[in-house]
Amino acid sequence: MLAPVVALVLAGFVAAESTIPGCAREYTVQEGDYCDKISAAHNVSSYQLAVSNYQTINDGCTNLVPGQVICLGLTGADCAETYSVQSGDYCDLIASNHGVNSTLLMANNPQIDDNCWNLYVGEVLCTSKDLLVTPPPAGWTPPGSNLDDGDFADNVPDNSGSTTTTTTAAATTTTKAASSNTDKT
Repeated sequence: MLAPVVALVLAGFVAAESTIPGCAREYTVQEGDYCDKISAAHNVSSYQLAVSNYQTINDGCTNLVPGQVICLGLTGADCAETYSVQSGDYCDLIASNHGVNSTLLMANNPQIDDNCWNLYVGEVLCTSKDLLVTPPPAGWTPPGSNLDDGDFADNVPDNSGSTTTTTTAAATTTTKAASSNTDKT
């Protein structure tokens, strides 16, 4: 009697591990979930979640359905060391705070533009000390990688060493000059 129950339980575990080929971790979407919420709760970068599910999750992450099983990371490229971008963050600060260099931070998060100006609050970044990026599939553009410089950035250093603070609300953008990451009034 016990053997069939154990076999059924083990069969369930095997099925749960192999529902998405090549997937290291899976998650079942719940009511109210959105991509960055899932990423933050399960230590998976926004980029990694997008590239691991590029055929099932749309660019705006608006087609999640409760009960849907999604992949959190692919085997061999599953970054579980993450950080959620906060207001005032920029790449060098994030890299420094996590003990990685900016080159590795940007390599593991290829949706970040060359100037690191397209970060947005709530975006989840891979902060691993190892290179764990999954290359994007041919012809696919990662969500967020085509944002205009500064669209969602806050306290972003420019090349002159000063900082630009940008606040986005509805269709209005206000830009104030700042230095040392402190607003001038």
